[in-house]
Amino acid sequence: MPDELELVLRNGAVGLRVRVKPKSRRSAIVGVQEGALLVTLAAPPHDGQANDELLSLFARVANVPKSQIELVSGASGRLKLLRIRGVELSELRKSLLPEV
Repeated sequence: MPDELELVLRNGAVGLRVRVKPKSRRSAIVGVQEGALLVTLAAPPHDGQANDELLSLFARVANVPKSQIELVSGASGRLKLLRIRGVELSELRKSLLPEV
């Protein structure tokens, strides 16, 4: 059975865990592992470049302004927690995992 993405709706915002791999060939959502979204990022991890690229990627995919996405924890690690406002839980799930 494949891993299922864990999304949490709290106070009008959707929370999700993300596991990133910086300095990849391209920035993309590549799957789900242990409830967290697996994301490759073309940006390097220093000076916040990878975090900025992560927020930009989610803004494009979720079709929300970048200001609606907050990096709650994990700024210096590979496992991060994001909070996204201004999007419905079901719509976000479809955007992140369109093949499901």
